Amino acid sequence: LDSDLALELWDIFAASINPKEKSIVAESYVNWLIDNNLSDEYLEEVARQDTYLAHAISLILEDNHDAEEEEYEEDEDHDEWD
Repeated sequence: LDSDLALELWDIFAASINPKEKSIVAESYVNWLIDNNLSDEYLEEVARQDTYLAHAISLILEDNHDAEEEEYEEDEDHDEWD
């Protein structure tokens, strides 16, 4: 799956999504893209092409980064007890 195909799929069903729900659907779609190994490079390309997807990508990557930081901090805390 590349960014062109990801955007084409989004365009197909985004046209029929209620604008009030587009952000929620975009987040689900981005999670699906990530789960299906769309590279960071392609995610960046997708983000440049659609504002809903850009916002969803930003939120999800920020959440993933925060979770990784928390996991790292927990690992550091446990290392002190070893």
